Amino acid sequence: MVDMLAKAGVDLTADLTNLASGATVSASHTGSGSNVAGAVDGYPTNEPFWGAGGSANSQDWYELNFGTARTLDEVRLYFKDSRPASTTYRAPSAYTIQYYDGGSWVNAPGQTRSPAAPRANYNLVRFPAISAQRVRVLATNTSGARTGLTEVKVYNRYGPTATSKR
Repeated sequence: MVDMLAKAGVDLTADLTNLASGATVSASHTGSGSNVAGAVDGYPTNEPFWGAGGSANSQDWYELNFGTARTLDEVRLYFKDSRPASTTYRAPSAYTIQYYDGGSWVNAPGQTRSPAAPRANYNLVRFPAISAQRVRVLATNTSGARTGLTEVKVYNRYGPTATSKR
């Protein structure tokens, strides 16, 4: 039951603040019919969403800027799948969580993903705590489709101490 509700965007295991709420968002490309703010409205429903439809890039990114450094160790991603109506949006073939260290984008260390391969809807990424003002999802688009997100949730699940001060 807990896993089923997590897939629907409800976490019964803790009363945590979703750090993505109120973040300023941007993206490498925003396709027609999508909304860059659609993936941080708190609900992993099909509408509104952010999507890179029409992008010429092999990889696209979706960035959250918290305005100040935040400690985080978990990201929940809800990838859009527009089947069967369209081939526009699919889960990416690969993705990584990155943070800006003041000079460049670097991968969050020690990422573990569930499921291991990206899938439509719910994807959970955990890593040792980092402190960052800006984080992003860097997605490699699936051949013939582009990446879309119906929701991004960011948490500090395991405590306030960051292993990496950035």
